[in-house]
Amino acid sequence: MKQRSLSANIALYAIFTALLAAFLFLPYVFLIPLIIMVIFMDFKASVYISIACGLISITYAFMMASFVALAFRQYPLIAIIPRLFIGPAAYGTKIALRKLTKNSKNFFMREVLPYSIIGAVATLTNTILVVGSFAIFARGFSALGVAMPLAIGEMLIAGCIELAIAIVITPAIVLALKKADKNHFLNLEEA
Repeated sequence: MKQRSLSANIALYAIFTALLAAFLFLPYVFLIPLIIMVIFMDFKASVYISIACGLISITYAFMMASFVALAFRQYPLIAIIPRLFIGPAAYGTKIALRKLTKNSKNFFMREVLPYSIIGAVATLTNTILVVGSFAIFARGFSALGVAMPLAIGEMLIAGCIELAIAIVITPAIVLALKKADKNHFLNLEEA
């Protein structure tokens, strides 16, 4: 297996981290850079980008004044700990699906469906763990005239929108990047 140089890996970590930080300000698509990094890189990268997601989330909480940002300020571990599981869950899904679909002759089964499922797993992991943590640990939290039970309903709706977007967008981005990557710079990590 060919490996990237250390400087190339550092550059990719920096690029994906910067994208994650920028995408955090965009509703419904903030996990896309994390998902793409998990697809193209190894397990260490999936752990790294999950940690970065948690740390960037808590930083975001101090820059914004939304209900979720205010809740993250009050309960900072909810911004960090659930996010630690996103990358590893998506990476495990990637490895399992690669083994299941590697011999498929059907393009959709081999190249599209696995990326949609990886996007779905990452998004569901985030939504279930963050919303679940709020429901368990922050039930009484209220801000901006909104109580947590009402906000949980809104977060679940947002999670469904994020899920639909991840299922559709992830394969499109991955296939476009694979096609543009003539030197196989991104696609070195194989199980």
